[in-house]
Amino acid sequence: MNVFQNLKRRLLSDRPLAFLLALYAAFCLMTGIYFAVKENMGGAIAGFLFLLFIPAFLLAEALLKLRAPFLFSGLLFLLIFLGLLGKAYDLYVRIPYLDLVQHFLTGVLAAAFGFGWMKRLLHSREDRAHFLPCLLFAFAFAMGIAAMWELFEYSVSAILGADLQEDTVVYSFRSYYLSGTHAHAKLIDGIRRTTISFQDGGSLTFDGYLDLGLIDTIGDMAICLGGTLLFSALAIFSRAFAPKIGEALIPRQVRSGDGD
Repeated sequence: MNVFQNLKRRLLSDRPLAFLLALYAAFCLMTGIYFAVKENMGGAIAGFLFLLFIPAFLLAEALLKLRAPFLFSGLLFLLIFLGLLGKAYDLYVRIPYLDLVQHFLTGVLAAAFGFGWMKRLLHSREDRAHFLPCLLFAFAFAMGIAAMWELFEYSVSAILGADLQEDTVVYSFRSYYLSGTHAHAKLIDGIRRTTISFQDGGSLTFDGYLDLGLIDTIGDMAICLGGTLLFSALAIFSRAFAPKIGEALIPRQVRSGDGD
């Protein structure tokens, strides 16, 4: 049986997932068409490109021999959907904390995936078997994803001249450089405004002082850590008291009768 038949059977065997993906696909298509009519090529391209997450998700399941429960799938496509809203509809500017919600969800989902993947690699079919190694791997995997994403943002910014690591306005900071010694960090406090003077004689003045990406990077990783810790707490609670929580969130190894 070829991969397309497997994917067809997957969708037919999970009608809620098929409905979720159909809604997501419809929104992507409407977004692409809407921005194409508006002659906004960036938004149109984003709408159509985000459609590719559907086959990517289904192929990843098939190749990794994992089955994502509906809660995991729903949260994953919510995460992707928020990315489309932020990119195409400029909601990252209109809703400043949208990016933080995404990083938190990434922590939960990456940890859940890492847990399920390690269980599959260990051929652990029992819910209680290999719990601690799977939990430790889930934590490390999620934080590794966070670190790799921040490195990706830095690389894109440095190589392509983008600004994925957004600046943060601060009104005080400490600096070894300005103190001239690593024995003491000089406090620069009460900053009212900063003026940048250019070679051509022009200048730019703004309130406060700009932190160039450091606070954004560390903040994103801290939020992802929060999501990872939430998953860890849910996994421990699920193991002790409510196994159905884990079943609803953690991808599991494909079994006979799953439609593959």
